[in-house]
Amino acid sequence: MIHRPRAAFEKITPPPSASFTCRRLAGQRFDAPYHYHPELELTWIVHSSGHRFVGDSVAQFSAGDLALIGTNLPHVWINPPTCRRAETVVVQFLPEFLGAHFFRLPEMTPILRLFERAGRGLTFSSPARKKVSIAMEGLVEKTGPARLLTLLEILATLAADRGARPLCSARYAPTQDPTAGEKINAVYRHLTANFRETLFQADLARDFGLSPAAFSRFFRRTTGRGFTETLNDMRLGHACELLRDTNQTIAEICYACGFENLANFNRQFRRRHGLSPREWRAAAV
Repeated sequence: MIHRPRAAFEKITPPPSASFTCRRLAGQRFDAPYHYHPELELTWIVHSSGHRFVGDSVAQFSAGDLALIGTNLPHVWINPPTCRRAETVVVQFLPEFLGAHFFRLPEMTPILRLFERAGRGLTFSSPARKKVSIAMEGLVEKTGPARLLTLLEILATLAADRGARPLCSARYAPTQDPTAGEKINAVYRHLTANFRETLFQADLARDFGLSPAAFSRFFRRTTGRGFTETLNDMRLGHACELLRDTNQTIAEICYACGFENLANFNRQFRRRHGLSPREWRAAAV
């Protein structure tokens, strides 16, 4: 039976001496549930890996990952059960944390546009990530005006990044049903732990006391995408990692990622990346 964690809404309260929160979180694994909040969130992964779920986006993450999450956009970072160290720096702030009109000043227009684009979640180019990671490293230790000015410099850097890309599809509409958040969080954790194995939607449906059809409707309504599509994306992301970092054959990678036949693996990979696994590996070297 899948464990069902706490509700999805997170209430964030900055300390009395600050207008936003900035925390370094460290432990064996990230333990936050699939959640949402009215604050924007900038998350930099210092150490660990796993899967990042943001709205209808699913992708692998590793050290150096940087994402800006918009207001009330559901999200979670999930480590596999084998993870032994997870560390991140998280900055959270309301869009109007410096007053209702500050980001409407002419000089702040690029940052205001950044906030609007973050409604779909954003990931950033390698040069921007490297520059911002240095600033994020020192942000936790700073106080007063120095901390605020550093955050504004970070936001200006991200606003100028031409390589920034949205995470969610344009069609995605967030759901803020806490009960759905509890259930989908449990499903995501189960998938992260077991995506390499043979999985059946009917088995998960039974764990939640739903028919396969009802589970399928719940999953698509909550995440904006189908269960099989999500599972395939997790497997294909792992395949890319193995293609890049190992000398395993294409067939070995196919089965190591949970696919049950090579033809389907090649077809799904080409559909997702526009290249065959062999072509992708050659381009990634």
